[in-house]
Amino acid sequence: MSSRTTLVKFALTFLVLAGCAEEFRGREPLKDGFHFPIAMAVDSDNGLLYVVNTNFDLAYRHASVVSIDLDTNEFAEPFLALGSFPGDFILAKGEDGTYGYVAVRGDNSLTWFEVTGDAGGTKLICDGGSDTTAPCQGAYVVTEGELPAVAEDPPETVNVGADPFGLALLPGVADEPDRLLLAALANGVVTVLDIGAGGVPEISAQTRLLNGLHSAAVDPSTRLIYLTNRQYPVVYRLKVTGPSGAAELETVDTVGLPSPFATAQFGRGLAFSAQGRRVLIAYRTPSGLVVLDGADESPAVSQKVIGFVPLGNRPGQVRVFPTGPEGSELAYTMCYGEDTVWVVDPASLAPLERIEVGAGPYDMVAVAGPPARGYVSNFLGDSISVIDLDPASKTYHTQIAELE
Repeated sequence: MSSRTTLVKFALTFLVLAGCAEEFRGREPLKDGFHFPIAMAVDSDNGLLYVVNTNFDLAYRHASVVSIDLDTNEFAEPFLALGSFPGDFILAKGEDGTYGYVAVRGDNSLTWFEVTGDAGGTKLICDGGSDTTAPCQGAYVVTEGELPAVAEDPPETVNVGADPFGLALLPGVADEPDRLLLAALANGVVTVLDIGAGGVPEISAQTRLLNGLHSAAVDPSTRLIYLTNRQYPVVYRLKVTGPSGAAELETVDTVGLPSPFATAQFGRGLAFSAQGRRVLIAYRTPSGLVVLDGADESPAVSQKVIGFVPLGNRPGQVRVFPTGPEGSELAYTMCYGEDTVWVVDPASLAPLERIEVGAGPYDMVAVAGPPARGYVSNFLGDSISVIDLDPASKTYHTQIAELE
């Protein structure tokens, strides 16, 4: 076992004991490097890749979001500090600007920031002050809010749950605003937050499911939200409707998944292919992709398991991009335990390739280019792998650089 893996196990134990509730002293937050990087997002308007450093071993005072120039693959100026142990990250473009939202376990919050641009270049704003090393604070760190009043009952004050980790964006339709769904790992709290003017998120609805919630994703066809659970072999489907400030959150059904072994390592990342017609779930026991049929919206039929694709050790996040021949979809699963990204054809469910990357791959984003590239965050390697995604290239589906 490597010293890096041992350190991660120690940090996980420490998280349980400390409850992820405090920030710790250390060096200034990292501005131009990677330190246990996790989630990423592409800001195509400004030609930047944002990478979330988790500060998982508490070597720094805070976690950070750093920027990579997509033209040069070098570090850029935009940066911000935030609470340690962040999870999922979403970059959302609204009518009045671009905003970033991060699930943060260290202070049990949804932390958000504004992307601004002027003659001085792009900036990430989340504290309203001039000290760029200060962490996000005030209204940019949402830990609690009020649920709307029901009948004669006054509004109820609630928090966003313990260890918020999974995050999904539900685009608004008709009189419904853009919304975020935040899932708490430690106590199963699911929170809906409406995105208002200026990107401000406010709690609108909430429910509670089993502990162990991991990833959230929205079916683009049905608008149902799927949630995986790392501790139990189930996937939830939820429905969110209603006008601003009065969301209705309904659990549509709970889908049982294969569980031949008695472990606490089940669903991780998930993604949809062909407009939600197939649901791809990265699964730990056994290691592979569980594939559900999303072609029929009837709960009794649509969630039938139609396939299982064996993969490498400890699959985590799964992403789907139109990066195959003639723009066909391909599914990329990060296999954290063997430092590879597995490529699967979601139509035939055939594994196509294994791409060797850095240590402990976690997340992946794609840039259409030209040139078409993929970026993989290597949690254990403190690096970002750059993958060639041009089907016409001789180096297609290989790592062509590793940023450190």
